[in-house]
Amino acid sequence: MSVRSKLSSVVKVLLVGLVVGGVTVSSASIAQALPADKNSNADSPHEVDTVAVPGTNTVITDAGTESMGITLPGTVTPETVAKPENVPTGLFLGRGEPVLSTRINGAVVSSYATGKGTQTLISVASSSADHEFRFPLSLPAGSQATVETDGSVAVRTAEGEIIGGYRIPWAYDALGRAVATKFSIDGQILVQSIDFDENTAFPVTADPHDFWGWLHCVAIVTAEIANSVNLAGKIARLVTRFGSIQRTFENLFRAWNSASSWDRKMEALTNAGGSLALEIIGVIAIKAACFDS
Repeated sequence: MSVRSKLSSVVKVLLVGLVVGGVTVSSASIAQALPADKNSNADSPHEVDTVAVPGTNTVITDAGTESMGITLPGTVTPETVAKPENVPTGLFLGRGEPVLSTRINGAVVSSYATGKGTQTLISVASSSADHEFRFPLSLPAGSQATVETDGSVAVRTAEGEIIGGYRIPWAYDALGRAVATKFSIDGQILVQSIDFDENTAFPVTADPHDFWGWLHCVAIVTAEIANSVNLAGKIARLVTRFGSIQRTFENLFRAWNSASSWDRKMEALTNAGGSLALEIIGVIAIKAACFDS
């Protein structure tokens, strides 16, 4: 069998019946998204667009295949911003200046753009501030947000496929000590609760940090599969374990996101997917599309 025939067979095994965002993706439809050569733009890192809606407290992220919004509580305040003070290295991934900031009862909330969506910092000034911060969400039609067992929030389509969500929340005081925090969902509102008291060193910094663009991740993975029989075989073994390309990378992403340092991320990946996961993240295009923020 020729290399081309082998590639075609492996791609079909991996892709037939795969459902992403409510659309069944066949090997024929994926072929149209595959790069004509290795210099195709499909191999490039994908950037989502994040902007504040003028005259509102809402920040919108356009991931190309869907758009999502998060509304910040409080009153818009361009003069004051929340900054990542006393936060462990690697946790803050925002870029440049915040796209929107608000002030609410002893706290400042600022939303920064990232490569995959937004990271919204909450800076709590004192123990008299609110303990709960409520963020109304604007999600794609038919999708729903739920809190996962690890404390993160997943946004799923009506068919059950994850299209994005919010990473495991964290909070740190002015001395760099962890402060207990958690997410809950109230209808279409993301709620972050922070457990500080009068003995906490202020300010406390916390973050709802979202991620989007799974359809692009899957497209990049399938493009890399088409270019390498060896890689296709490795991914096929993981897909057999997890059920689909998207579910495979959801699980690997969760493991990757559960740790802050490089060594711990690699350890978490190994625990989730074995040595195969380490080899897959070594593919630059896949790492950029599916793991980097």
